[in-house]
Amino acid sequence: MNKKWVYAIISLLVFCLGACSNQHPGENKESGQSEPKPASAISFAVEGGGGFKQFSVILLDAKLEAYMKKAREADPTDARKLYEETVFKPVWNDCFAQGEYLGITSAIREQPPSNFARIEKAIALLRESDEPDATVTATIKDALMKSAAQLEGPAVTNVCVLPTDLIETSAGYTVGSGKILLLYNPYLYKDKQELAGVVAHEYHHSAWTSKHFQPHKPFTLLDYLAFEGKAVAFSQLLYPNEDIIDTYPDDEQVESRRAMLQHLDSTQLALQQKIMFGGQDGIPQVFGYSEGYRLVQTFLRDHPDLTVEQWTASSPEELLREVQTSHPEFWR
Repeated sequence: MNKKWVYAIISLLVFCLGACSNQHPGENKESGQSEPKPASAISFAVEGGGGFKQFSVILLDAKLEAYMKKAREADPTDARKLYEETVFKPVWNDCFAQGEYLGITSAIREQPPSNFARIEKAIALLRESDEPDATVTATIKDALMKSAAQLEGPAVTNVCVLPTDLIETSAGYTVGSGKILLLYNPYLYKDKQELAGVVAHEYHHSAWTSKHFQPHKPFTLLDYLAFEGKAVAFSQLLYPNEDIIDTYPDDEQVESRRAMLQHLDSTQLALQQKIMFGGQDGIPQVFGYSEGYRLVQTFLRDHPDLTVEQWTASSPEELLREVQTSHPEFWR
């Protein structure tokens, strides 16, 4: 995971009190709407798991254009309602309905764009066709195919791409199993390789959710560390040339690690975020992401023969037990 998009991931999450580029697993879903979905999309299938997995990359560029046209003529106080009805409602079933972590989209849906020039630039880049293999859509498709080759996901996965004027925000969100929301503008990704890494990260969350999410199981800080650590490791497996999040040896960040260890069983979201995102009380930025990744990477070095499916399925408790058995100094 590139540090730039790690930082992008945390900013909106701190704002909306969600979790990861996803919401805290186990939080309540919103009720959805049912509407037809006229949206530009590419669809394809990938063979795996004894059958074919269906993928769609759904571009919301035309929805944003319709919104901007209406917003220019509407009362500014109507912007939020107009944004919901014009952009999100038509694609609700494909992009949002029944998402296990739907609540994380609230902050996005409640922030109608105002910098239309930035939106128009994002749309233009989404529509670039001079080099078909280098388009944003092609990059997303390639990342999904690479991800699916390593890890079986749900039967249907939709990646909905929303042009945005936001900069200090997460680039990707897993709304739930088979539902990924990508925000797009040229400021959120340094290049297409970074975009691909975000897709892989979110795909892992989606695939994990499709098989292992337990809505009634309390979600602890240890769960959170493993959830993010696995997704970072998966992205790095597919895109090893991307910059990786900073990690700290056992003799560094001792106080931050002590604070983390005292609360591994905590289910308090505010406390979890303090550890995961850092930036206060001397805890480094994205410290929890870093420690989760370090935990998973240590486990993988000790178990090089495990498949991605196997280590994805490993429980947080197993990860910690195995690592501390082989490395007594780890997280002590």
